Amino acid sequence: MMFCQCHKDKLEKIAREEGLGQFVPDTKEQARTMLNELLEQPENYWPFLSIIQNICFSALLNGGLYLLGNKPDGAEYCPVCEALENGGTEEQWLHEPVLMEKVEATKRGLIGTVN
Repeated sequence: MMFCQCHKDKLEKIAREEGLGQFVPDTKEQARTMLNELLEQPENYWPFLSIIQNICFSALLNGGLYLLGNKPDGAEYCPVCEALENGGTEEQWLHEPVLMEKVEATKRGLIGTVN
């Protein structure tokens, strides 16, 4: 399961607009560094990774394990595309997970207050 480029870009844009931009890696190298830091210190919290995990977990719960396989053309399933094809909305699958983690990041003192 992997986000398509369209939904990856939308998710990153929403996260930045909601004040979580410092947690959205700009490059693969930056993402690798952030992930390594998280693995070295599991008590750390990376809001953007939590957003991705929550979306993928929800997709598996709602859609099923087929999402872990490949499409007939060999491509991986995008959790958001699959959700939208089955009646979900971008509000549910992109905006709400970001807002949920924005609240958590605020509670942890990583960003200012939630508007």
